[in-house]
Amino acid sequence: MGAKAPINTVMIVRTPTRLEGGITDEERTKLEIHTKRWIDVAYQTGRTNRQKLVKAIEGLYRVAELKKPTVEIVPSPKAMVERFEAFALADNAIREATIAGIRAATLAATFDASLTATNVTIGDATDVATDSEVHIATHDATDVATRAATRAATRNAISHVTIGDVTGWQFCHQGGNMWAPHDCYITAFRDVLGLRLPEYEKYHFSEEAALYGGFRVVLPELCVVSDFPDILRVDSQWRPNCGDGPSHRWSDGWELWHLDGIQADEQLVLRPKTQTLQQIDGELNEDRKAIRIERYGWPEYLGASGAQLVDERQNFVEGTREALYRQRSGHLRLVVTCPTGRHPYALRVGDNHIVTCEQAQNWLAGEKPFRSLART
Repeated sequence: MGAKAPINTVMIVRTPTRLEGGITDEERTKLEIHTKRWIDVAYQTGRTNRQKLVKAIEGLYRVAELKKPTVEIVPSPKAMVERFEAFALADNAIREATIAGIRAATLAATFDASLTATNVTIGDATDVATDSEVHIATHDATDVATRAATRAATRNAISHVTIGDVTGWQFCHQGGNMWAPHDCYITAFRDVLGLRLPEYEKYHFSEEAALYGGFRVVLPELCVVSDFPDILRVDSQWRPNCGDGPSHRWSDGWELWHLDGIQADEQLVLRPKTQTLQQIDGELNEDRKAIRIERYGWPEYLGASGAQLVDERQNFVEGTREALYRQRSGHLRLVVTCPTGRHPYALRVGDNHIVTCEQAQNWLAGEKPFRSLART
């Protein structure tokens, strides 16, 4: 007799207070829909519902047993940081007390009463297999789709806004809709798997604050919340990107510029031909330098930087025009232009003894290590 097929002994447990056994195919499909909803929350644009946002923030303070705050809704994360700076700079004692004690006094309180408490209880109510699969399907999936364009891009930008010696805002801020992965994960157990825990009642206000507001600074008796952006553009890989304008823009005019996920500026996006050689050669970020040269134009850059034309030819096999340049550094670049004349790219040729385009192509076609600085 043949061996019997192994019996799947994993038991799916679904009660309002206990989840075990991983997730089913049906639940996995529902989690995909749930995750898409929170990705949309992270990319929310336009004006918030001010009444619902204020109610959520007041509830967040109330469940943390803090005094009812004044809620100020400002146009952008930049305006949020500037409001915090004005608060902190108003009095040295206030600044020191705020920066030194805010995490314990306010930030931790609001987190402990909502997100942290709910997270801990969920961990107690689920087995490892279920928790892990839900985390991957929700938190990780949302994080991949939103991190670069939301919290990373915005947080990096506002980290440079601070003036004077006030840099304590990062110790008292929360992400709102731009921390969507956390909320996507927490709500999945309730909305998809049917977990019913009393902690969700307190968490409700944190969820509402994410649905109706962006980054916020949490202070004693004052909460400053950023409204959503007017524009938020990404490419097919979820990277912030826009080739003809800002990738992010808020209603007060604050803008962020990105190309293929790399932070840029208005000149690089809209007027790349006006860059100087000093700007290009002085660029320390290699990815941004590659973008600078590409948008300036490889032939123009090589010519302006004093590179020597070594050889050129018409490649009738591939239908391209080729030119081999030796840069001042001694490195060789093969510039290839398609028949339309658009989008020339430059390939690094590693053998500096090469003197013809044909030799360069043969070297590139061989199993030799090379790195293309062109972005095609």
